[in-house]
Order: sequence, then C-alpha cells, then structure tokens
Amino acid sequence: MATRSALRIRLCALQIAAGLFFLAGAAILFPAVCPAAAPADAPLPVAVSIPPQRCFVEQIGGPDVSVTVLVDKGRDPHSYEPTAAQMVQVGKAVLYFAVDLPFESQWLPRFQSLNKNMTVLRHIDVITRLHGKPDLALRSAGSPGRNAKEHGHDHGLEGDDPHIWLSPRVVLQIIPQICDALSRARPEKRAEFQARAAAFTATVSALDARMAALFAPLPRDRRTFLTFHQGWAYFAHNYDLREASVELQGKEPGPKGMAALLDFAAREKIRVVVTDPMANAGTVAAIASNIKARVIAASPLDPDWPGEMWRVASALSSALAR
Repeated sequence: MATRSALRIRLCALQIAAGLFFLAGAAILFPAVCPAAAPADAPLPVAVSIPPQRCFVEQIGGPDVSVTVLVDKGRDPHSYEPTAAQMVQVGKAVLYFAVDLPFESQWLPRFQSLNKNMTVLRHIDVITRLHGKPDLALRSAGSPGRNAKEHGHDHGLEGDDPHIWLSPRVVLQIIPQICDALSRARPEKRAEFQARAAAFTATVSALDARMAALFAPLPRDRRTFLTFHQGWAYFAHNYDLREASVELQGKEPGPKGMAALLDFAAREKIRVVVTDPMANAGTVAAIASNIKARVIAASPLDPDWPGEMWRVASALSSALAR
C-alpha cells in the first residue's frame, strides 16, 4: 500500500510539473496576450496576410510602421498555418489588415483571442465588391461536363473572388482605409501618413491609367483569357476583359470537362493562359499546346506589387493583341 501511495504521489507531481512546463512554454511562445503599448517613437507593429499588403502599408506608413506578413511569396494561402514566430509577432501587432482569404476565417478569431488589443480591418468592407466568380467556360451553353460533380472546393463560383489586390482600382479604395487606421493608431503621425497616402494614390492612379491604355485598343473578340486558378475577376472587370478558368471550385476538370474547356477555348479563339506558382505545370503545358496559347506566369503574391501588375498587364495585352 505504501508503494502504491508513493507511486500516486510521484505521478501527481509529474502531472503538476508537466502542466507548469506547458504554461511556461506558452508564456514564452505567446507573450503578447495583453501586449504593452509600443513606445511612441517606435515603429507601429502591423500584421497583414500577404506581401502585396505589406507594399501598401509600407508605402503609407514608411519608417513609422513595422509590418509582419503571414503568407509569404511561395506559400499556399489555402493551406496556410502560422509558425510560432509569426504568432509572437501577431501577438504584438496593433493593427491587422485582412483580405478575406480562406485561412483568415479560421485564424483571425484565434489571433484576436491571443491579442485582444489588436484592431482587425477588412479590406472588403471598403471596396465595391463583385459577387460570384464569372467563369465563361462554365456558363457557356456549349460546355457540358464542367459541373459540381467533377469539382468541389470552397473557392467555387458561388463565392466571391478574394484576390482583390490584383486590380489597382480596388487598391485605390483600400488606401484611405489604411491611412485612416494608421492615423488613429498614431495621431501624431497623421500628416506624414496622409502625405504618403496621397503620393501612393498618385502612383497607383498612374499605373491604372497606363494599364487601361494597354487594353483599350483591343477588339471585343480579343478580350478573353484563360487562367488556371480563379483569381482575376477584379482585374478582368476593371479593364473590360473576360476571364475563363481551367479550375472550377479549386479543382481541375475531369476528362469531359477538359474536352468541353478545350472546345470552348478553340471557339473563343483564346490564345493566352495566365498561370501562377500553385498551378499544375503539366496541365497548363498540355492546354497551351492544344490551343496554341502563350503562357504568362503571374505571381499574385509578389511583394513588388506595382512591378508585377505592370508586367502581367503588358504581357497579357501583347498576347491578346496577337
């Protein structure tokens, strides 16, 4: 009996020690549940979901902000999970700018639970939203087989396209939100934020005008392009183009759907495919070869947002004009 009692005491002690170890580890990994206010002269800690947002915030915040990006270039925002180091940074952030990507619905509540002093701002609250994801291949009466039985994902036609940053005209709507949020967090820097926001607005407006000029001369029958992943709805809408996608609801079409897609592409005389780092390179090559299309490799998460927008627009307008 004495031996059993001793074992119980030792087991209880081990459980208590394990619990204390876990709590100590949590305190080390996530120290900012109630973060102390940053010194007034220190850069304002801001968290964002993707690299283009860092560009927007830094253009307006300048040296007065320190930006943490969660989904870096080369990572998949659909399957993203934050690292321990990123959780620490989010725990220190005063502001979080959200894009409405799938991972945010899962992780933003956790981030807010971790950091109760962090203000979350959603860009979709201040933009003119497009509802649904136009997909000409799906909606064409001559394209049977591309239906829900062959596909299934939360990125479907019934949802909205979250890739709002791929249109300069949408970014122009986001700039005032960022400027206002930074100014509220650091009122003493309001004048500097407003001046930088005005300069960035002029830059984005000029980019928009240059892109519009690229696409303006295209005839109506040269405005349709194929994308692998549904993500260019705002881009297409704002420059009077038409996007059709290889994927539907996040999955590649089956054999019947692929045949219908190729027939559609041939009928519409589509000669360009816009792809991205997450696309199936083999499928893209096969489609491009079949319809004799040029492939444009886009990088939606490129941190050089103005440069990437201009590069894609230039390549696409040239390919459409052929």
